Amino acid sequence: FPTLTVRQNLLLGQKSARAAGRWKMDDMFALFPRLKERVDTQAGFLSGGEQQMLTLCRTLMGDPELVMIDEPTEGLAPKIVEQMAELFLEIKRRGVSILLVEQKLAIALDISERLYVMGHGRIVFEGSPHDIRSIPARAWAEALALPEPQSLGARRIADAIKWLNEEKLIAVERRQGTAPTVTLLDPLRTGDKYSRPIGRYVSLPL
Repeated sequence: FPTLTVRQNLLLGQKSARAAGRWKMDDMFALFPRLKERVDTQAGFLSGGEQQMLTLCRTLMGDPELVMIDEPTEGLAPKIVEQMAELFLEIKRRGVSILLVEQKLAIALDISERLYVMGHGRIVFEGSPHDIRSIPARAWAEALALPEPQSLGARRIADAIKWLNEEKLIAVERRQGTAPTVTLLDPLRTGDKYSRPIGRYVSLPL
């Protein structure tokens, strides 16, 4: 609500002034110190990233059992993206379910128990984060090497690889005489946590 201050927005989202929930205003300020600095500022004068923070925090003040979030990091600065990722982990730690639509695969892998990859209007991969990191070497090799994968599993993995490549979420590197390497990427992050190899896979004779 643009004409209300940060404090008023958070109080408006509060489920009950008498019943203690999982979230307090101090929790919001600990996660997002910038909101504490602007606690008496009208929401309409906040930046886009700050408004996104405030929207999520106001939702949590209602102590929900499920939070549905649609591309919350879209267009945000890298620092705020990091804070969002920390918030999602904290939401998970406090036992709140999250339904997240997100293009940054690294964030989704960190908080998800199950994920679905969509490409061109259809699901091309589904499974756990562990599944996508530990697909059998044969399936990866088939999908990477065959122009027209024969098995359903290989086709689904090939579709997933194609979509992930198009979205610049993975890099598939082929060097002559070596096995393909697939690296998980996030263009807004650097370092091992958000840009790391998924694995090196042996080539199979065709």
